[in-house]
Amino acid sequence: MAKPGYRNEGLEKYLNEIGSRVVAESGIPSDRYHFGKLVLQSLKDDPDFVMQTDGGTGESETNGSVLKRSIRCVACFKKLGLKTGDVIILMGTNHLDQAIPFYAALFEGIIIAGIDRTLGVNELKDVFTANKPKLIFCQKDKVQDSKKAIELAGGDGKVISYDSSPDTISFSDMMGKYGEDSNVQDYRAADFDSEETTALIVATSGSTGMPKAAILTHKNISLSSTYFGCFGTKFPRITKSCLVVSPIQWFSALVHYLLGPVFQYSRVQTSAELTNDHIFEMINKYKPTLLATSPPMMISLLKDAETKDCDFSHFDLLMIGGSAVPENLITKLSMKAPKAKLANGYGMSEAGGLIFYPFDVPLGSCGRPLAHMQYKLVNVETGAEIKEPHKTGELWVKAPGGVRGYYNYPVETAEVITEDGWYKSGDLHYRDEDGHYYFVERIKLLLKYRNHQISPVELEAVIHKLPGVVNVAVSGIPDPECGELPVAFVVPRPGAGLTEKDVEDIVKEFNFETRMGKPGYINEELVKYMNEIGSRVVAESGIPSDRYHFGKLILQSLKDDPDFVMQTDGGTGESETNGSVLKRSIRCVACFKKLGLKTGDVIILMGANNLDQAIPFYAALFEGIIIAGVDRTLGVNELKDVFTATKPKLIFCQSDKVQESEKAKELAGADGKVINYDNSPDAISFSDMMGKYGEDRNVQDYKAADFDAEETIALIVATSGSTGMPKSAILTHKNYAITGVYFDMFGTTFPGITKSCIVVSPIQWFSASIHYLLGPIFQYSRIQSSAEMTTEHIVEMINKYKPTFLATSPPMIISLLKEAETRECDFSHFEVLMVGGSAVPEHLMTKLRSKAPKAKLGNGYGMSEAGGLIFYPFDVPFGSCGRPFAHMEYKLMNVETGEEVKEPHKTGELWVKAPGGIWGYYNYPAETAEVITEDGWYKSGDLHYRDEDGNYFFVERIKLLLKYRNHQISPVELEAVIHKLPGVLNVAVTGVPDPDCGDLPIAFVVPRPGAGLTEKDVENIVKENLTDSKLLRGGVVFLEEMPLLPTSKLDRKTLKQMAAALAKKD
Repeated sequence: MAKPGYRNEGLEKYLNEIGSRVVAESGIPSDRYHFGKLVLQSLKDDPDFVMQTDGGTGESETNGSVLKRSIRCVACFKKLGLKTGDVIILMGTNHLDQAIPFYAALFEGIIIAGIDRTLGVNELKDVFTANKPKLIFCQKDKVQDSKKAIELAGGDGKVISYDSSPDTISFSDMMGKYGEDSNVQDYRAADFDSEETTALIVATSGSTGMPKAAILTHKNISLSSTYFGCFGTKFPRITKSCLVVSPIQWFSALVHYLLGPVFQYSRVQTSAELTNDHIFEMINKYKPTLLATSPPMMISLLKDAETKDCDFSHFDLLMIGGSAVPENLITKLSMKAPKAKLANGYGMSEAGGLIFYPFDVPLGSCGRPLAHMQYKLVNVETGAEIKEPHKTGELWVKAPGGVRGYYNYPVETAEVITEDGWYKSGDLHYRDEDGHYYFVERIKLLLKYRNHQISPVELEAVIHKLPGVVNVAVSGIPDPECGELPVAFVVPRPGAGLTEKDVEDIVKEFNFETRMGKPGYINEELVKYMNEIGSRVVAESGIPSDRYHFGKLILQSLKDDPDFVMQTDGGTGESETNGSVLKRSIRCVACFKKLGLKTGDVIILMGANNLDQAIPFYAALFEGIIIAGVDRTLGVNELKDVFTATKPKLIFCQSDKVQESEKAKELAGADGKVINYDNSPDAISFSDMMGKYGEDRNVQDYKAADFDAEETIALIVATSGSTGMPKSAILTHKNYAITGVYFDMFGTTFPGITKSCIVVSPIQWFSASIHYLLGPIFQYSRIQSSAEMTTEHIVEMINKYKPTFLATSPPMIISLLKEAETRECDFSHFEVLMVGGSAVPEHLMTKLRSKAPKAKLGNGYGMSEAGGLIFYPFDVPFGSCGRPFAHMEYKLMNVETGEEVKEPHKTGELWVKAPGGIWGYYNYPAETAEVITEDGWYKSGDLHYRDEDGNYFFVERIKLLLKYRNHQISPVELEAVIHKLPGVLNVAVTGVPDPDCGDLPIAFVVPRPGAGLTEKDVENIVKENLTDSKLLRGGVVFLEEMPLLPTSKLDRKTLKQMAAALAKKD
């Protein structure tokens, strides 16, 4: 939680540049905060830029025209006796004239107050009594109300009508009567102390009490409000245009009047009544790129968009705030605007705008701290500061320039601002371990039922899960005995048949003591797309289980887009289309049949990732032949064990493995035929096999084999073997069709979920074979290589082919990031980066985020045995490996007692069930029986815990736990501590066997070159952070590189052998 707050250095640099130019001209240092002068300079810089468009009339106006009219308005103000510190009220619609007094006031240090134009006379009287305005700008329908309210308030303000009214002077007449044309370049804005001078008094919501106006100085706006543009990457011109759907009194409108000129984006607004239909017209016509609005407004727009055309595709940014944001709203919005950055924008008028940086944070969080703000959470009852994560307290903040409170409301100001300048927000929040903040509730909105406090926001979030609910709000009915009885006001979806009982039941069913039972993640678009392909296949074959027949699903996909480039060999530069792969794979089917292969037989793929490797792969899938990827670095005896277990009919390999494969086959008593991908005198080549046994067939006529896709094995996939004997997990066609496809759950549009993946693992590992399976289905290309997979070669392929998706292990990412320190490696085009296969250090994700700021990062926790990813790895707290999928079942089990662990933050072994079942290990019945219970639960061997929201956190492999005396020690925990040393590139901890103590922890460390790291540094950081039992009694060993398995995972077995060898030396 102590990590630095977010800063946008580009934004600050740009504002400093403008500020420096202003100060250079005026000679007044504080003018860097004079927002009138900053706007003035920006308008002069680009007079032809279209600042504002009225969607009601179709009229537009440039910076130059606005500037000329605003300077003329300054002359009006002076002739009417206004001076710095006076107040004007803006109470019009968002027409083009509204901006003119706004900017004129900013230039001259006159205070702007936007006021709700729906207020009645008595409410206006209260406002005018507090604000004492000198001028009131309004539409003609408010002229008489305003005049009467001034009289009741004892004020002397003059009413100006934007349109023509017989009861007062119009805006155009004022400009004609009092205005003066002057040379724009000669005009100088007023000098005043911008650190103290009030720029705006901004309406607070008044949703829980009397509306008040928050004071914002020019300095507040310059330092805090400008961070509304924190999403910008290029300055100026952070976006093309915004759509303003709020009236002038709200910050969500004012901020665009302030920032549009400075950051050079246009305002699309309207003088017409702001109906949903009108908003849709403006969205479709003007194609704005930025919209900031409230949850009710967005819910209303999405509801109407179900039946009306509204193109959200051009939005770059959609920010929702002002009240609690339901998670399902963000999900729906992501489907409607898949390219937009979505943000839960938590702001305070009192502090000048956004309080947190709302991007790249877990779903449900309102953001992480901004560097220019100060924060603390305070226990409402005791007043003590809360420093622990996941504990709720009132949010207090400090903003640069100070929080000034409410204009002419000294009592109310004193209630919310402490003597040392902290602003008490009145909002309950909690923080997670990474400092992300989560809104809980407004303190004033909490209901009190008997001795319980009830959050309306929590109840609303539950009720929002009902598909028939458009919107909901919860309040309390006063009750003399119980306090407040919760009541739900619900807007039902027309035709949904929602009943009161439905609403009552979903609340009843929800367990408020723990949210771990909430529904798992489901990608509805993915499921819908798979159902569409499956339905087409079933419609042709008439076999219901064919919806899971992965061979037929791929066959259909290849036929659908024959010209799509499926695969590229980065070693040779060659590429191949779907059509070519399909034609060759069907020819390979003929080879299999002539060589006597049938459904259920096994072929082994043991080649490099050349273009030919895919051909027997797809041919086997079509025909129900089992694919076994095998490590091509295995020796004869290891291959003999593999061949004994799998009994392969064909073995595809490179020429350097032909003789060893023949010998291993002989030792195993197998009769399989060896096929050589390149040329070897000792075996038939792949091309010769295709020529000798293959047959050309019409692609459209070919029909894949019929078999039971629910039971038939598709692949047997190598498990890592990092802690024991490598085995091959059984995966059926159904396993892949339901679970395997969720490897690509990040997709929002199907097919074409991403452009291309880079494959850096050999074929035997799930992280490679999954792309052979999913690439054709979801239409993304594979970038692979037949050359040796060195870090240098991977970097070359990244730079040349610009892949958008990479899934690999922490050691491989560490290697790539190290390589990127000394040579160019462009990560900017990656859309998705998934790291998994072993524990993922937090610092690694941080470095990766800085290298690939636009990519979705996921800590991908998967199991070969279960068919792929086990959790949804995105939008979760930092350090979590994800939240549950809807198609999986999960439980945590106490390793010692065998009882289920249901409480949050308690560790247990993860057990899972997958659709289609978990089948265990191919021809390893004893090992299968050890890990699969009679009722079908798979024991993962991994320790996890859950938080209150059901996010899972990996703790350790049970087999890797060290036992020192009576203590269990987690290598992962030690590694995480040692990783904090800047001089550590990589680290792995294991145990040195000791007859008296059990395991003595030893750290194998790869130091960063030139860092000067010592063994003592490593020992000390462990000593300073962990208990005595966890000290590195086995020592510290420096290595040039870690021993890795072919998958690029850490080879812990070798490390254990190294540690044992050290023990023998001693």
